[in-house]
Amino acid sequence: MKILRFTFILFFILFFIVTFNLLISAQEGNIPKSKLPKAVVEAVQKKIPGARILSAYVEREEGELRYEITAEAKGVMYAIEITANGIIREFSEEKMVGKAEVEEEKEVEGGKFYNFDSEKIGALPEGWSAYVTGRGPNSKWEIQKMEDAPSTPNVLVQVSQPRVNYHFNVAVDKNSNYSDLELSVWLKAIKGKIDQGGGLVWRFKDANNYYIARVNPLENNFRVYKVINGRRILLQSARIPLKARKWYVMRIENKGNKIVCFLDGNKYLEARDNTFKTGKIGLWTKADAVTAFDNLRVKEEKEE
Repeated sequence: MKILRFTFILFFILFFIVTFNLLISAQEGNIPKSKLPKAVVEAVQKKIPGARILSAYVEREEGELRYEITAEAKGVMYAIEITANGIIREFSEEKMVGKAEVEEEKEVEGGKFYNFDSEKIGALPEGWSAYVTGRGPNSKWEIQKMEDAPSTPNVLVQVSQPRVNYHFNVAVDKNSNYSDLELSVWLKAIKGKIDQGGGLVWRFKDANNYYIARVNPLENNFRVYKVINGRRILLQSARIPLKARKWYVMRIENKGNKIVCFLDGNKYLEARDNTFKTGKIGLWTKADAVTAFDNLRVKEEKEE
């Protein structure tokens, strides 16, 4: 009788957890403008009079629903994060990029080079660990062969596809440690319904504290964030046309508190932040984004 009672209680707990997670997932994702809460729309109009809401995305963060809004007014784009009751958590101008400044070098020259070609198929690279920021199961990264890899035959791919929005997949070289650095990688968004693309992680302290720059073909933007205690905070954003299943080269320079971000040799983002001084390097995707990475390069920047 005791065993039967214990089994029933365990079944009930598991049923509750699964149902709760499904309810949360159902609340999250892209949302039509017509379905936005009145308080969210009013907050946008109060902050930016005459603004036109272009897109909206909702996810649960720190126990509350938050709406990521892209809005436009007088030719200026804005990225806004608002709670369901109209409290603005984040606000920044999203750069509208015409012709970006072109740099000669797409990749970092010299330094340490990871092309993953000697790594075991189906496993993480030796000395690397997988993490997750947010909710849901741990991320899954594996070495795969890919015919169009920038350096054949192998690439590193994030393959898990959880139905969870506030879920960031991270893979980190456990033996790395850099302060001022240059960092670059080739990446290709393969698929994803909730999210696509990915990017670079640096000055990684743990699964909840690091810098990240990422591209997203679904949103057509390039952004740099800091993650503090598991919460993403936008530092700068640029709106640029992006395509899935196409290789791009992302490069980051971080010296002192100055962060500069490039895509295919074009400078798009520049921000200053003093939160993290040193840490590990790695790769990042969000939610169900399946993304391939190759030719990761890192070089320590020396004081002049």
